[in-house]
Amino acid sequence: MTKAITQFYCSIILDGQLTYRHVSLDQNLQSELGLIFEKQINEFMNYDEEFLYDGRYKVDANEVLYIDDFTLPQEISDVMGGQIKIDDLTANDLELGKVKSLFGIKLISSKESVIGFQGLTGNNVISRDRLNILLSGRTFQKINTPGITLNDFVSAVYKKGRFYFKSFVVAKRFIDLDSYLKEASDEEIKDFLKTSPINLEDPTHFEEIKDEWIRKKIYLIHTSNIFDAVPIKDMKKRAKQINLVLKTNLVGGKEKIEFPSDKKSLKDLLRFLDDDILDSLLTGKIYVANSKRVFK
Repeated sequence: MTKAITQFYCSIILDGQLTYRHVSLDQNLQSELGLIFEKQINEFMNYDEEFLYDGRYKVDANEVLYIDDFTLPQEISDVMGGQIKIDDLTANDLELGKVKSLFGIKLISSKESVIGFQGLTGNNVISRDRLNILLSGRTFQKINTPGITLNDFVSAVYKKGRFYFKSFVVAKRFIDLDSYLKEASDEEIKDFLKTSPINLEDPTHFEEIKDEWIRKKIYLIHTSNIFDAVPIKDMKKRAKQINLVLKTNLVGGKEKIEFPSDKKSLKDLLRFLDDDILDSLLTGKIYVANSKRVFK
């Protein structure tokens, strides 16, 4: 990497596997985007108070969470050390994959780099599957090539061995945080079941099977506010598309999702609610996110 020049990369899921691509830019755009990221990083780091991540505290707008001695993905560490060259992002990648982030790495010295991460979703991708038009002069023209629209903020920053972020749920979408994932306590599980549209098929058996993995998934789902963001009717429609059994019952006049007593079925449902299942546009197969394991 060249000193003082920000190099840009993206994380992208291709066939169920999280991988990385170099984002090739012309010189003027690279300089402009570098300045934009520098500004966004400075704005992100201009906080009033920081808190060591403990899985419990929810920050206000002027606060951040951090993880000390953070281990970056090996591919990012290798790029920072100049040990490998990553393939450039292609139009084919954009159309067949799911872009998760754009991040800029600025080399401060031989031993120090600053990384700003923008979390991206499908809404940030300009796809040829949709009709996109751009005003040129006084006339709109169709955009015939895929592209990316950027956010006006970064979602996380890596600096001097610390990983700074505001939302664990957002950050985990583009970087591996599994080893830092917290488990829901018994009280938090009770609160989750009380406040969420969930009904247990067998409450006694649920107590017996709620292992560490299930506790971690419940913690993520409980903190994601997914039930506020996505109506149950939409969840049922999407579950049907991937052949996932999602049963609902009317309890007290309200529709609730049934947590099955079968442990495997419950884990599949928890993956779904945690947005941890995706489909490959290339093969049509359904994968567990960040894994080559076929879901169905």
